Amino acid sequence: TLGVVMALIIVLFTVFSLFFPKVMLNLTSSMGLNGFALTYSEQQYKNSQKLEDLEDLLYRANELNRSDIITKYSLDMIDSDKFEEFSASRNSDGGLSYKSYVIGNYLLALKEENTNFRVIVEKAKTYFEKYYDSYELYNPFNVLVINTSKTETENKQILLSELSLL
Repeated sequence: TLGVVMALIIVLFTVFSLFFPKVMLNLTSSMGLNGFALTYSEQQYKNSQKLEDLEDLLYRANELNRSDIITKYSLDMIDSDKFEEFSASRNSDGGLSYKSYVIGNYLLALKEENTNFRVIVEKAKTYFEKYYDSYELYNPFNVLVINTSKTETENKQILLSELSLL
């Protein structure tokens, strides 16, 4: 009977993991199993394709410093035709906008993944021109300037040359 109970538990676990990732996400998250919660969050987004689920996935990936997940899924958010509207609904009074949070984390994840810095700066320029019609403190260029260390002389020069063209 113990074998039957164990088999039933395994079957239930598998069924919930495959078909009800939201349930497993809530369970693992409440237990503090953040790595598993990230996996279920990814599965939930793949199933639903909802921006709310993508928001949760990107937040969890950021919390766990998973630049691979951030680079894999951020463009789903940034390139969505509902990105601006969704971002505006997430903005708080003052401080960092949701739009800047997503774009900034994406650019920093690319940097973490050792993407060519010129490519990252080009992306920053593209997003700046597309999404920023007025100055915002945490725009894509400022995020890169703030997060480029003093020892990254070549990267600083690339940034400065691009900023002078704006």
